Amino acid sequence: MKIILIIFLFIFSMCNSNNSTERYFSEKEHKSERRERNNRDMDTRLIGTWLNTEVLGADGSDGMSFSTEYFMEFRESGTVLTWTGRSAGSGMSMDSDEANADRGEWYTEGEILHLVDPATKQEATTYYTVDDSRLLLSDGGSQKKIWELINQ
Repeated sequence: MKIILIIFLFIFSMCNSNNSTERYFSEKEHKSERRERNNRDMDTRLIGTWLNTEVLGADGSDGMSFSTEYFMEFRESGTVLTWTGRSAGSGMSMDSDEANADRGEWYTEGEILHLVDPATKQEATTYYTVDDSRLLLSDGGSQKKIWELINQ
């Protein structure tokens, strides 16, 4: 069985900090649309497919760069799918898709997103902020990832 935390470790290499998170999106307050499943809170604004593109070495000095697309799909059922999309750079390219996705469970608690590996029950947490079609995941300090909603 694939280990679901492989991608979670990329996404949440910044997890479990006790620092408070800042607001990086608009200052307007959003009323979270929340629902409960199995006595766990779920922020329904997260439901959909999110994309994060990471680009390395794109400073132009040596002409080498590499980019990778990461996807997360939050479902109403409390399931989260994660997969790597296209990776390309320095003369190579590789594609993957949702068929190769790792599966986990998710729920929210205040501004904290919890991701659970259903096989091991290991849990990763991160701060999150949602504004329209953007999602910020943060450790509450300097580590941040911005995701774009591509399918709701």
